[in-house]
Amino acid sequence: MCPKSSAAAARASPSQRNCPPTEGSDIASPAVEASVGTVARVSALAARAASPPVTLNAVAVRPARSNERLSVAIVDLPGLKRISKRHQATGRSGPDPEGDDAKRLSIRQQSRRIIRPFGTRGNRDTAEKPLRTRPALLILDMINDLVHPEGKKATDGYYEQVSSRNVLARTAIALDRARDRDIPVIYIVVGFSPGYADWPHDSPLFRAPSDADKPTLGTWGTRVHDALAPAPGESIVVKRRVSPFHGTHLDLLLRKHDVDSVLLAGVATDLVVLSAARDAHDRDYGVTVLEDATATTGLALHNAALRLIERTAAVMTVEEALPLRQVRVHLAPAH
Repeated sequence: MCPKSSAAAARASPSQRNCPPTEGSDIASPAVEASVGTVARVSALAARAASPPVTLNAVAVRPARSNERLSVAIVDLPGLKRISKRHQATGRSGPDPEGDDAKRLSIRQQSRRIIRPFGTRGNRDTAEKPLRTRPALLILDMINDLVHPEGKKATDGYYEQVSSRNVLARTAIALDRARDRDIPVIYIVVGFSPGYADWPHDSPLFRAPSDADKPTLGTWGTRVHDALAPAPGESIVVKRRVSPFHGTHLDLLLRKHDVDSVLLAGVATDLVVLSAARDAHDRDYGVTVLEDATATTGLALHNAALRLIERTAAVMTVEEALPLRQVRVHLAPAH
């Protein structure tokens, strides 16, 4: 006679362990251990199994033999973190009298969900409650003059930091994942009109030896780097000072999209990113800075700016703020 509950199943005798899983139970006999692991580990174990694969949420795995342990990567529904279920292995050693084909790993389709919301305040040790629900991704000053090796400011340290820390690649991932989620993407570029009537002549930051050294609108230098090129329909906001909100229609665009939080990526961390984080905060937006999609002229200055930003915003990696929505693994039958 089979046990009628998961609690009774835990006390079941050996003769009852081949019963189908009861309501509320997570795994069928023989019991195996399922814990978070990489796709590579799943594939390695699957290569030794002879049964067809079964689908575990977004990950396909093969059941292990009764005396083996199986590690699987469990990915839940879109927007959710990787989660895990752990069960104690009690399988018997030796050949399985019922045959491997009769064994199937069965784990509940809906696992307990752990959500890391956009714009959670504080550092990556986030709070329990979600803060915002409608984010936008702002790409700040990722222009050729700053992040391209042939840019006017390439030798100031921007290109070296962007290149060594793979900032363009991480920002491209953030762009792809934002677009996949229908998150609005807005580009902000710094530039000045030919003739430079809008140039701040007395600014120590914008000081330039000649007009040729100034970022001029309509030129290659003020275009967004090709690796991060805007998609059709995405807005580009031109700014003439440090903050993307100063003298621009950025706030109007955000409110048009019903945005209540912003994800920030760009150069430089201590200038436009810091200013954007503060100004967005003061306009009551939730703010998350993508630390591996930002850079400045040196790592020490970058880290110092992030310490300041943490006072009014969340600081996360691209992976933490925009995790993969699904992982799909197809495992061919072993030969």
